Amino acid sequence: MDFLNFIEKLQKKPESSRKKILLATLFVIMGIIIAVWLTTFNLRFKTDQMKKIGAPLEFIKEDIRDFYGFFKNITK
Repeated sequence: MDFLNFIEKLQKKPESSRKKILLATLFVIMGIIIAVWLTTFNLRFKTDQMKKIGAPLEFIKEDIRDFYGFFKNITK
């Protein structure tokens, strides 16, 4: 099946079906992106700092706190 034919078939579907397909596609793509990001994150940050912080989610929380502090200082 040609990609353009696939797009034409999607365009002919009702709007509710297209929205469901869009939502499912977004979840799949974001899942792939997050999985790749976490995989490279684990490979890149296996250092003493990572051992101090613990799990990757703790590192993400700390990173978000740092960003919030940085953003707060910029807006002052």
